Amino acid sequence: MPDEETPSVIALPLVWVDVEDAETRAANQLIVQYHEGEFILTFGHLTPPLLMGTPEENAAQAKTIPYVAVKVVAKMSSTPANVRAFIEAMQKVLTIYNEQQEIREAD
Repeated sequence: MPDEETPSVIALPLVWVDVEDAETRAANQLIVQYHEGEFILTFGHLTPPLLMGTPEENAAQAKTIPYVAVKVVAKMSSTPANVRAFIEAMQKVLTIYNEQQEIREAD
């Protein structure tokens, strides 16, 4: 049992370091999984195959391609609470983005 003079929770400030130095990677694909109390998010990037020529030639070229590879750029796991916080933060940022787009389109 903790001593009454000793707090059971100690709050320390968080400081994000090296944010500017972190590599930014483009992701245009996302897989979300849930397993044993954690969410697993896998971000990937695909580059469409180069198809050249007429639509018929493109279709013929596409038939020879067995699959399009998605390169994993990041894989993260998080708790449900953190995923909820992430969703809320993304919704707020998306709302601001949409409002700014509406202002730009009105000008």
